[in-house]
Formats: sequence, structure tokens, C-alpha cells
Amino acid sequence: MPPASLKPSDATGVLPATDSRANEPAAHSNGKLPFCPPKTCLYYSGDFDSNNPHSNGLFNLGNGGGFWEVFVGVKPTESVVVTGATFNELSSNSQVGLNSTPFGVNVNMSSGNGGTFWCSTHGTVTMAAYGESYYGYTQYSYTIKKLSKACKLKKGTVYFVTLVPEYTDGSTIAYLLDVEDKPAPNHRGWKNVLDDSFYLAPAFGAEYEPTWGNSGACNGIGCDGFSIALTGKKTQ
Repeated sequence: MPPASLKPSDATGVLPATDSRANEPAAHSNGKLPFCPPKTCLYYSGDFDSNNPHSNGLFNLGNGGGFWEVFVGVKPTESVVVTGATFNELSSNSQVGLNSTPFGVNVNMSSGNGGTFWCSTHGTVTMAAYGESYYGYTQYSYTIKKLSKACKLKKGTVYFVTLVPEYTDGSTIAYLLDVEDKPAPNHRGWKNVLDDSFYLAPAFGAEYEPTWGNSGACNGIGCDGFSIALTGKKTQ
């Protein structure tokens, strides 16, 4: 099994590269966001930057009966209806797995506490290369353009959103990439919520474990925020 994070504290467990390239050229680093167009882009936390010494990522995937899930904290500055979402992940597979793909929103999460469901939905996911790759693996935007049911979010409330690519091959790996730069490249919309995301991964012994901090899921290396986008419309 691959390590929970890209950079575990035990360097021998780091994700192995598929070739000698440490990084690859950015596919979309010029400010254009194909997954968050201006008319519907509510929020984009920003691009992953491998040159930041705190850059990292967490295994975020459903595969072969196993389930590894990152819940990312967001805080809208206006009330909105979310109709689509994107999670930027480093992946070993260039093909979409199972569809429909789940998307969910929780509230009132804390360390060891999954909180309560606010919205549970799904949609057809597509994937496209985006940004720089890392460890020889390509970064992809996993995007649900239209959720089967829209999710209403209230102004000023912290929500925890999750999107999990699903496969059945037992071999695909996928890491949700973090955002550590301040300011974050290509950021859009609301201010990023830092140090308020959680990890559910029974295989790693993580039961709604904080992603940040020395005792967090990423062993004190990054994971303060993650590269995600939400699309939809304002309701006020």
C-alpha cells in the first residue's frame, strides 16, 4: 500500500517515482482555469507548488473496497448554491474510474469527529491534465461539472467538502495535492481556510484525523489546505 501522504516522516516510505523526472512543465499555469470558468467560479483555493518545501498531498481514493477520504474546509463569504466541484490530484491513472462519483459536504467536524452530513450527492466525473506533475506522476483535475443535486452553503459557515475518485483495479493511486503558497497561485473567491481539514482512512488508522500539524495525517509537512474548486451561483 502506498503511504498516506506524499512525504511521510519516514523518507523510505515516500511515493516512488515512475521515472527520473522530479517535475514536469505546467499544463495550465497562465491564470486560465478550465474547471472554474469566470461565470460560475465560486472558489478555487489555488495551485499546488512542488517548489514549496512544505508541499505534500494525501491519498484520496476509493479502490478495491478500500476508502481514503479528505474533507477540505471552506468558508463562503456569501450564500451560494454549489453545482460542480474539482479536486486536483496526482494520479497514476489517466483514465476515469467508476461513475457516478460521490461528492459530499459535512458540518461541525473536529478531531476524531465526522460531524453531520449537510449534503450528499454525486455526478459524472471527468479528468484532465492540469498544472505541474510530481514524482513523475501527472496531476489531473477530477471535475464534476453538474452535481445530481445542488448543495446550498450559507455565508460564514465552515463546511467540509469531499470528492473521491473511485476505481476497482486495486492498483490506481491518487493523492489530493495541497496548497501552501501565500498567496496561492490562481486563487479565486473566498479566503482559504487553513488548518481545518480532516482525513478518514481506516487502513491508515485515521479516524477524522487533522491533516495539519506535527501529529496530523501529513506528519507536520504541509496539508494546511488543498487544491479544490467549487462552481455554482450566489443566492444573495
